[in-house]
Amino acid sequence: PDASTLVVDTSCIDCSEVELQEDKDFLMEKGENILRIVAKAANDVGAELVEIQERMRGKGLLKFYESIGVSPTNARRWADKHKAWLVYNELFGNEAPKEAFNEVSETVTSKIYHLPENYRDAFLADIAVGNPPSREEVLETSKKPEVKLSKAEEMLSKAKIRRDSSSSAIERNRAD
Repeated sequence: PDASTLVVDTSCIDCSEVELQEDKDFLMEKGENILRIVAKAANDVGAELVEIQERMRGKGLLKFYESIGVSPTNARRWADKHKAWLVYNELFGNEAPKEAFNEVSETVTSKIYHLPENYRDAFLADIAVGNPPSREEVLETSKKPEVKLSKAEEMLSKAKIRRDSSSSAIERNRAD
């Protein structure tokens, strides 16, 4: 999204060192612009990280992340937020408010992305209607035994599909 369309929390901006209201207003405007640019950059970096992770799957990237000044934790969160964004867009298209999604932290969207599809989609729907879940709500949901079991079943199903696909490819190669 365009940086000017992103909604950012400006409550963190501290203008207490200046006295003139005109200067405070100026700093608030510039601070808000900077926060929007940073939010846009995080979205763009997330997209790049997803590409890197998909291509380099299974390879160590710690030194690479360190060399570009990105912690592995931030890399995972930004990539997960981008992947969650792709799912959000796929589910709701242009009807869903983009600002609502951008207001949810990377930590929360990362946790949402790793939930089983039905739980993930339900949380994304909540975001789309302007009722984003709290960090605590997402964490509590992710710890429920039935959620963990559902995720394990989902992962097992995907692993079986990959195994069957690999077996078919091996058989075709043998036949050639």
